[in-house]
Amino acid sequence: MVLMDRYTGKTISDYAHLRQSINTILTTSIGSRLFVRDFGAALVDLLDAPMNSAFLLSLRSAIADALEKYEPRIAIKKVDIPVFDSANGVIVVRLQGVYLPNGDLITLDNLEFTV
Repeated sequence: MVLMDRYTGKTISDYAHLRQSINTILTTSIGSRLFVRDFGAALVDLLDAPMNSAFLLSLRSAIADALEKYEPRIAIKKVDIPVFDSANGVIVVRLQGVYLPNGDLITLDNLEFTV
């Protein structure tokens, strides 16, 4: 199967496509896709929550739930939030898991989101 970068149309590697897919899942609000209403992550639901330790727990849970449901190529083992800038609403996520097509342990660093 040929994997394509959604911005350039060029061919990309399996891991780059996985990263792109994860970004799509986590930045899509549930209910925003017309024919797949439950696709996405519940990150928007956390927008008005105070940015504290309970928020971080809810964020980790929302990320893990969405990826478990919509990204069958990875089994998430750990969700870290190394950067949590509440003043600017910036969150950087690090995912660790197993890339299921070949069983490799992988780490995806610097997945940045704004809430």
